[in-house]
Amino acid sequence: MSGGKAHTLSRLIEETGIPGPRGWVITTNTFRNFLAHNHLRHRLDELLAQVPLDDWDRLTELCREMAALEHHAAIPPAVALEIGQRLEDFRLQGLEGPWALRSRALSEDGEASFPKFLISAGRRTPGC
Repeated sequence: MSGGKAHTLSRLIEETGIPGPRGWVITTNTFRNFLAHNHLRHRLDELLAQVPLDDWDRLTELCREMAALEHHAAIPPAVALEIGQRLEDFRLQGLEGPWALRSRALSEDGEASFPKFLISAGRRTPGC
């Protein structure tokens, strides 16, 4: 499963031939595997159960805690290998970095978005 933006952009590029950015989608199942690999699901569920609908400061605090869990977690070896291969394929095509990965949920552009992170020039930066 991929997000709506990725699906729409992919269809637009494929069906119209309009130039678009090169890239790939890391699927929802890959994210689930990431959670399982790091044993994060239970803790994230606990934090999500505390999300208040009327306390923006607490919501932001919980978001930061969830982002910190993700930031310190390990990328599963199979996923890291696949990402490395995709980047190598780009390099072989003459495409060089820096590279960026964008991933967001809940509040697409809001301060309390989770998960979101950026990979650029080999650094992982939490964005919450």
